[in-house]
Amino acid sequence: MKTIFSILWATFLALSLTASASIYAPDVEAHKVFLTVAKEISGTTSFTLFVAASRFSHPDELFEGNENKAKEIDGYVFYEDPIELSHLDIIRIQDLFSKPEYFEPYTTGKFCGGFYPDYAIFWKRGGRGFVAYVCFGCGEIKAKTDKGSTMVDMTKEGRSEFVEVLSKFGKLHKNQK
Repeated sequence: MKTIFSILWATFLALSLTASASIYAPDVEAHKVFLTVAKEISGTTSFTLFVAASRFSHPDELFEGNENKAKEIDGYVFYEDPIELSHLDIIRIQDLFSKPEYFEPYTTGKFCGGFYPDYAIFWKRGGRGFVAYVCFGCGEIKAKTDKGSTMVDMTKEGRSEFVEVLSKFGKLHKNQK
């Protein structure tokens, strides 16, 4: 009986690893595209930052203890009023996106409950609009332009730096710190 269980377990692991090698392979091309988009943030002075409401909220509901109404942006629920950013805040956000070592190719299979951003950062440059959705639960950033969207993972160091800069604008869940 122990031998049969061992064989079944070994077969399961082998199949799982084989499947995960293709399913969870890093998306290197998307990473390159993201780094190109991230460069567009340097020199930009016009930013808008939205903080996410609960992933389970509906735009018409009020988030617990907050008087801000919520609105939907690209299928995600954010507080309606954008955050006022100081000049220093803008410089720090630009600095985050200027460091390629803070990002790595996107992989799937994180079992985090699905991408749901904590913050949406909008900016314009040369007449083009950009948005970066930052999700600390997954450790991912989704960048969106007029030409499409791409995703990357934050490195451990990058995630830590993003948390340090952005957490002052809204409460993070305990698993996102």
